[in-house]
Amino acid sequence: GQDYIGELSVTIDGVICQRWDAPTPHSHRSRVDQFLLGTMTDDANFCRNPWGEPDGPMCYAMNPGQRWQYCDIAFC
Repeated sequence: GQDYIGELSVTIDGVICQRWDAPTPHSHRSRVDQFLLGTMTDDANFCRNPWGEPDGPMCYAMNPGQRWQYCDIAFC
């Protein structure tokens, strides 16, 4: 999942992902242009793996009580 560029935008628990350019409900210092390298538009909320996590793509969650979560991406 390190190079995932699909359009899944929900976490493994079915929570909608926060847009990467949105500061709410969770603020973060991630900048879309620093790690996505043209794989999506700035206003997208797709699951990504910007830090090369071994457990796969993630996103910040729209659930205020849950900062981020992995996404359920099928591995080949």
